[in-house]
Amino acid sequence: MLKLIVKNKSRNQLLLSLVIVGGIILIAHAMGIILCPLRRFFDIPCPGCGGTRAFFSILRGDWSNAIALNPLAVCLFVVAPLWILFFREKIWSKRQLIFLIILASILVLANWIYILKYSF
Repeated sequence: MLKLIVKNKSRNQLLLSLVIVGGIILIAHAMGIILCPLRRFFDIPCPGCGGTRAFFSILRGDWSNAIALNPLAVCLFVVAPLWILFFREKIWSKRQLIFLIILASILVLANWIYILKYSF
């Protein structure tokens, strides 16, 4: 059995890091700066492209636009808080972790194919 243990100091540092990165992303988005290296240098959207715009669409209540921009980001917006509430203390077996990694990889790949097909 594997269990991820995060101490309070580490958790506070993680939260501070997330706030700082989130602030940088918000400022860059407001200024129209493209942060995605794939999009910026190769003009190819990455699996996360459209995630920030999808998040802002959700905040405005425009769920259909958010799903069109990045379906996986919408799923994460809904699932992440539920995951934190219900599974944060769960001890995962190695087999379960491998399954979750494979499932996440398939979802990211499917999302990337969707973005490649519909964003050009």
